[in-house]
Amino acid sequence: MVKYNFDKVIDRTDYHSVKWDELENTFGAKDVLPMWVADMEFRSSEPVIDAIENAVQHGIYGYTSRPSSYYQAIIDWMEKRHNWKVKKDWLAYSPGVVPALSFIIRAFTQPGDKVIIQPPVYYPFFKVIDAEGNTIRVTTEPQMKISEEEAGCILSPIQPTIVPIISQDISKVKGIVFEDHNANGVQDIGEMGLPDILVSNGLTVAVTDETGSYLLPREGHFIFITTPSDYIPTTAWYKNLLEDNLHFGLRFTPEK
Repeated sequence: MVKYNFDKVIDRTDYHSVKWDELENTFGAKDVLPMWVADMEFRSSEPVIDAIENAVQHGIYGYTSRPSSYYQAIIDWMEKRHNWKVKKDWLAYSPGVVPALSFIIRAFTQPGDKVIIQPPVYYPFFKVIDAEGNTIRVTTEPQMKISEEEAGCILSPIQPTIVPIISQDISKVKGIVFEDHNANGVQDIGEMGLPDILVSNGLTVAVTDETGSYLLPREGHFIFITTPSDYIPTTAWYKNLLEDNLHFGLRFTPEK
């Protein structure tokens, strides 16, 4: 097994690093510790470097596809790290975290809806929610109360403190959301649909039939879960969005 030296300090200045080379432009000084960008300060592992060098040696850098190994790497990671078995057709591609956040806000809210965020948080959360025409509700209350909010964005680990969101935190949010559903007369949360899935993460969910009806043995809790039912209704919209984005330049290029 290859051993990595995580104590070695690598000088990243003069390599066009935003984190290091933009210090003076951003803060007006160079002698500050750059903790404002979540860059890794360790050298990448050799397999990653080898793969990139192999691509470089090919010499042609055109558009690339996503091979089956791309999806398999995600599937293996989710099973190994989170004990979660996912399928390839559950996975939807996004060009980045920020565009994905924008897509999610568009899919599950309407302009003007309120969205909860709890700073310190990744700054694009503010920009994306505002750009989509939503109202931002900032809260640092230990007992977060939901009134008219349609969505909430949780970042883990919290930046820049690098504090992870633990299961106890999620359990509290589950309870709040479920109680809010009941308060608004929404009793059959099974309408979300989780066919043939058994989930156990401190709470037990028993799926009873293909319509997605299921039981919550412990009352006052709500399960946050990512399944095909979350995005299938928006798949066509999302596909069109990507395809439309690929050709946006054609629409705005004047004909001669």
